[in-house]
Amino acid sequence: MISAPRPILLLADSRLLFLPEGRAAVRSALGRESVRLAAYVGASNGDLVEYYEIFRAAMSGFGVDDSCMVSSAFDDRDAALLESADLVLLSGGDVATGWKVFSRTRMADALRQRHRSGATLIGVSAGAVLLGQFAMPAAQDGAAVFKLLRLCPFVVDVHDERQQWKRLVHTMRALDVDIEGLGIRTGGGALCWADGRIDAIRTPADYFRSRGGDVTCRVLSPA
Repeated sequence: MISAPRPILLLADSRLLFLPEGRAAVRSALGRESVRLAAYVGASNGDLVEYYEIFRAAMSGFGVDDSCMVSSAFDDRDAALLESADLVLLSGGDVATGWKVFSRTRMADALRQRHRSGATLIGVSAGAVLLGQFAMPAAQDGAAVFKLLRLCPFVVDVHDERQQWKRLVHTMRALDVDIEGLGIRTGGGALCWADGRIDAIRTPADYFRSRGGDVTCRVLSPA
């Protein structure tokens, strides 16, 4: 019986999957010796095969030979594959595109159920954002913020440190509620535990907190 969901791994890009720090974080997130099936969800990039092959190469480095792609059609076969997966990776691409797939199919609910059942979830780039609380459509001033999978207790953004997380702060302020945010820098990641702990991986992560419209930031250094 699962006492608590497994920690969620948020990655700015896929390079950490091939580096020692990232591999150690994946093992911490898994909390098990072996993986029966690793599933790749390519909804954010239109199921591009070349990105799936990167995923397969990364999984091979963990000794995982049984991998599958869960397609955006999300038919009964896809649902069965997702249900059987111990590890599920949400791909990079476009956040809005990925969320449209999740919301028009049963995939959003299925991902939440897999998390509750003990599967390890990894989000890469747009996939990391989708695991968070909210997002705002790109380049649409005045556009409404929309809800995401909400499996991490943060508004998440990735590789936007050169812009000082302008998009993330704008989204948090647009919500007009007390909320937390997390910025994952290029080449880095964060392991988000069920009890609220955050472990920055390889690069510092930027933790934001909005209270009464005032957004503050502090840097979380890697262990």
